[in-house]
Amino acid sequence: MRWVFFSFVVVWAQQPRIIQRLIFDRKEPPPLYFTYQPATKGIAVVSRLSRRSSRGLQLRLYTEHLLWKQTLTTVTKAQSLLGIHSIGKYLFLWYQKQEGRNLTYFYDCYDYEGNPLVQGGILFQGVIGRRENPYLWIRTALNRKWLVVAEATLQPANTDKETLFIKRFHVNNPSLPNFSITLEERDINTEVLDIAIDNQGTIYILVRHFSPRKRQTVQYWLYHYYPEERQLKKIGLPKPRITISRKEMIIRTTKNNDVLIGGFYSEGNRSEIDGYFFMKIAKDSVVINQAHALPPELIRRYLSKRAVRKGKSVSTFYLDGTVPTSQDGLVLLAEEFYISYYHYQDAMGRWLSETIYNYGDIWVLSLTPQGTLQWYSIIAKLQSGSIQKELSYVVFASGPYLHFFYKDYRNQTGTNVYYQRVDVWGNTTPPQPFIQGFANSDLFLRSFSFQLNSREGILAYYKRRGRRFILLRLYFG
Repeated sequence: MRWVFFSFVVVWAQQPRIIQRLIFDRKEPPPLYFTYQPATKGIAVVSRLSRRSSRGLQLRLYTEHLLWKQTLTTVTKAQSLLGIHSIGKYLFLWYQKQEGRNLTYFYDCYDYEGNPLVQGGILFQGVIGRRENPYLWIRTALNRKWLVVAEATLQPANTDKETLFIKRFHVNNPSLPNFSITLEERDINTEVLDIAIDNQGTIYILVRHFSPRKRQTVQYWLYHYYPEERQLKKIGLPKPRITISRKEMIIRTTKNNDVLIGGFYSEGNRSEIDGYFFMKIAKDSVVINQAHALPPELIRRYLSKRAVRKGKSVSTFYLDGTVPTSQDGLVLLAEEFYISYYHYQDAMGRWLSETIYNYGDIWVLSLTPQGTLQWYSIIAKLQSGSIQKELSYVVFASGPYLHFFYKDYRNQTGTNVYYQRVDVWGNTTPPQPFIQGFANSDLFLRSFSFQLNSREGILAYYKRRGRRFILLRLYFG
């Protein structure tokens, strides 16, 4: 492993600069998870003990060089590592162990010098309820001082109400007590869509509740929980005729501890996107609630004239994320996605089928603080392949720009990781190849790419020739 530093980089106007490369060669185990450690401004990496070993994990922290490494002795074969997060000077690793219907979540905590503070600490444990797929929510506050972990799969004792098990962590206190929140709705009719935590440690829970008699009848609630007062408040959200067939909205907190909710809706109960909506909740009440149809010219871009005349709308785009603006507006990000199948006959005459994942254009819709559409922009691309992890895109928000990266093929420049930027007025730069020497066989690893802070981010890719795992540290000037 080595860091490579750049003192001078020739780039086109305002393109992000590559300031460091962290290279894992063929002899070293590739990262499983990594995160940014703000106290040292370094990168914490979890990997196997060796490339050939399937047992044992190690935690390493890099700045300009390797600061320290620790063997994770609490990990057993029955446990699975879920990820790594960091706030302040602390590093947290999350594990899950399932035996039949018994489920336990563990965590380790290290300080920025590698000293273990908690090893094998129990987050939550119990019996899995009606939901078969356990899921752990991990969210960080906007000021990066709070971290919350929540779970809603475990079946609580003596109640059939929807219950969340929660643990918070603060930059000054990594050992706050666990607690649970019991909602008013029965768990069989309730689904937790999203959670968030604000700069004061208040927890927000977005819930979708189905009618016991008619599942097409749905109601949305936003719960506020104030842990210090042990107070739970419930806000009914006006329903903008949203389809119930998929996750439609995401909650964000602002620097003023207000809540923004944005997403897409469909007329009636169909799966097509007909419009967007925006809600703002301040002081336990809905102060803005807007829902508007998509611009007709945007729909006509993807449908024939005949389909438009029949009242059809777009059905292959999905809400992918939201980005709050400095004025408490919201940017909606959506991407086109669909699955196709390639059927072929092998040399033995057998018919085989291969699943092809297709990722198309990216929508960028900017909503004003009042919930109206300010502008929209389109990142035009067409990605197809059988390896899903290298498709789609990565976005970084820095200053007045959104920076998009994705692997694609262009006639003039071939296969590369391409870069495009969208500014606060919706202007989009043309696609530019970003990584010098990127080959068609190289893998762009979007799941390992993430934003470090307001000015930096990490891009990850795997170079097949030489079998090198490379992390690029970017600076957005």
